[in-house]
Amino acid sequence: MAYEHSAPRNKVIYGVGALFVLMVLLLIPIGRSYFFAILHETEQRNEQLYPVTSVEDYHHEEQANLHAQDLVVDRDDKQVKLSGGVPITKALDELAKEGRLGAPAVAPKPDEDLAALKGWNARPNPDAEKTTQAAEAAKGKEPAKPAGH
Repeated sequence: MAYEHSAPRNKVIYGVGALFVLMVLLLIPIGRSYFFAILHETEQRNEQLYPVTSVEDYHHEEQANLHAQDLVVDRDDKQVKLSGGVPITKALDELAKEGRLGAPAVAPKPDEDLAALKGWNARPNPDAEKTTQAAEAAKGKEPAKPAGH
């Protein structure tokens, strides 16, 4: 068996490491300057496309007051909704005892929408055809041929 007895090439290892460190130190500022230039260009384009107006020019005092009143009404409505009702722990206990059928707010309701079944009606059902043919044969009628045959 052969063994290698040469010394490690430390100069090459340190040289490659120094090269990578130098590349990283040079690429970081170059990358930052590029992205800052793109950001600055985008901000300038946005300022030209969407000019900023002052709040006083944009909103009249009456509109600002109406907006503030709407916010107060919304806050009051939310407080009324949150203050009334049953505490969550009590509601969870009732739901655990009675199930969904005992709580009308979360009880399942029959659905009148038959759109989900529309696609199933168009599909051929060989089991249904066999059952229908067997039932007709039992009654003494001639079995109907499936559509498209």
